Amino acid sequence: MRNTIRKLLSLMLVIAMAMMSIPALAETAAEAPAEDVAAAPASALVAMPSFTMEQFYQVNPDTLKTLIRQFMPAGEGNEEAVAQTEKMLDLVAALISNLQPRLEYAGGAAKAEVKLKDQSLLDLGIQMDESGLQVSSSLIPTKVISVDPSFLQQAIASSGINQEALASVGQSLGSALMAIMPHAQQLMTTIAGKFSEPETGVWTFEGSDFSQRRFLDMTTRELLTELLTFVKNVQEAEEVKALIESLKNIPGLNVSVTPMDVESAMAKLEGTPDDQLPKIALYLYGNDPQEGVPASTFVDLTVEQDDKQITAQFGQITDKIIINLNYPEQAQISVNINQAEKHAVLDLDINARIGEQVVPLCTNVEFRVSDTGIEEHTLVRANDAELLMSDVLVNIVPDLKVEIDNEGKTVLTMEDLTKQPAEDETSSMTPAQSLGMEAMMGLFGIINKVQQAMPEEAETLNQVLQMMGMPGASANP
Repeated sequence: MRNTIRKLLSLMLVIAMAMMSIPALAETAAEAPAEDVAAAPASALVAMPSFTMEQFYQVNPDTLKTLIRQFMPAGEGNEEAVAQTEKMLDLVAALISNLQPRLEYAGGAAKAEVKLKDQSLLDLGIQMDESGLQVSSSLIPTKVISVDPSFLQQAIASSGINQEALASVGQSLGSALMAIMPHAQQLMTTIAGKFSEPETGVWTFEGSDFSQRRFLDMTTRELLTELLTFVKNVQEAEEVKALIESLKNIPGLNVSVTPMDVESAMAKLEGTPDDQLPKIALYLYGNDPQEGVPASTFVDLTVEQDDKQITAQFGQITDKIIINLNYPEQAQISVNINQAEKHAVLDLDINARIGEQVVPLCTNVEFRVSDTGIEEHTLVRANDAELLMSDVLVNIVPDLKVEIDNEGKTVLTMEDLTKQPAEDETSSMTPAQSLGMEAMMGLFGIINKVQQAMPEEAETLNQVLQMMGMPGASANP
């Protein structure tokens, strides 16, 4: 019964936060023609603006090694294993911290490059036009792989992806949302009618004062009954059943939906004494409307059971959207979106349980959007120590030109790569074998570049390669 209660309360939160977005989403999905749904990814690619993207990482090897010691404590007989593991972690941290990935995209052409300490390790070029797809890379410096549209269509067909099935899902989703809306609106109308008359005072949330509040005057039993009724109505809607069936028709998706046994849940609810049901307190805060000032509303929910409190707060305070969730001893989630400044912050604190160990993980993600691009900064802490920092910078460059030089390279079509050797050609390599050989040589070239860029890590790198069954490469090829 407790799991059912948690699911229903989570459902109520989702419904409340999603109500504003459902009408627009449903209208868009319902009106979209089937061919538009199927062609959406291609249309998005064509309309994509020209941009560059750079990524930077910093890994703290000391925090990594502390985590390893937590799960692999040093003791008699395993000192060497711990020491070897720590060397490998130093290598991983150094590699990640010195990598510099960069991506450029413009007009159907994309060029990616990965540098290590300003030395190019690998690049990849993709050119897409009416003739198909051309792929080149420093891993295969003398070759270009050409994929014509007919092969792409055959690949999609052989993969089992059914365009008609995808289009059907899009249409079914719109119909299902439209069918759910009346039930969701009825649920929220019923709940809204159970709020008390407003009381006045001063309550402060997230630095803003609210002058009035109302509380939900419903017992836990009444609220859960309404939620179960909503679930029953949704599950019985023919449009929802059709959506589930359309998802099942997509090969490889393996959709399996087990409906909630509402009748059993209702029976369990009726048989549960009031003092064994969770205590629910739901308050709605607001302000008197003021001209020129955006309306502010805030919801504060507390669920208490077995001396534990689950709290949820969400709402809009002027131009900010705020969501706070707190699951004791498990997780805390905070989202703060500043619409005026186009700035968002996500904080996620969890106690990750791995075996018998518990590792406190704290993640902070910050987004900032401007007319010229997007900035994203991530900080991950483990056991209250910095583990990983990353920055992603996306810049919109309207006049960007991405040029991929494939002049003088051998073009290999998919027909070439699938060609089987003739019986009298046993001594010569097929194009696919030649490509594989060149890629292998390119891989060794990357290893050599890593050793040259990071000579202090060369010994550990060779040990890792030997463990993988690959010969260590010379630092001076």
